Amino acid sequence: AHPTHVPALLAAAKLERLRGAWSAAQELVARASKLTNAFDPLLLRERASLLRALGEKEQALSVEAHLVCVNRMQSAKRKGVNTGEAAAQFMAISKSGVRQRQAQAAEARKQEL
Repeated sequence: AHPTHVPALLAAAKLERLRGAWSAAQELVARASKLTNAFDPLLLRERASLLRALGEKEQALSVEAHLVCVNRMQSAKRKGVNTGEAAAQFMAISKSGVRQRQAQAAEARKQEL
């Protein structure tokens, strides 16, 4: 994969994940993470899939919940909602009780490791 093309890196990570090469997949996801932002749906989707494959259910759920929030924010922006309002909606969803519990469970699991 081209070293700076995020979709290619994530496609390569998916291939490595599917063949069970966890370390290689993690390296590619980490490299893609440095080249994009925390709101990149492709990155979030592959990170969640890799975490699930590694048996890290709590962390995968947290990333998947973040992805839902990101998708809703991007959808609101496409519908003409201004950026500030879309960000406020994102924050409201992110701070919901369910989302907070998922984040806490993911953090607790991270501390165990």
